[in-house]
Amino acid sequence: MVLEALEEGGKTWSALEAELGKDMSTATLSKRLKNGITHGLVVKTLGPDGNVIYELTAKGKALLDWARERGFWLGQGR
Repeated sequence: MVLEALEEGGKTWSALEAELGKDMSTATLSKRLKNGITHGLVVKTLGPDGNVIYELTAKGKALLDWARERGFWLGQGR
């Protein structure tokens, strides 16, 4: 779900929280972003206004494409 939210481009924490907050807690969102960064799927950068932006890496995009091709759902759960 986090990877899918970042597919259209980088987003701030508040944008991700607004988009995903009804489906997951802030603790879960934080954990998934940290895991994404650890595994090279997500990168955290500073935007021109100094806000932190989370973006998919090429590896993250490839994983999302791979999962979709095989019919996997990357949403919350197991």
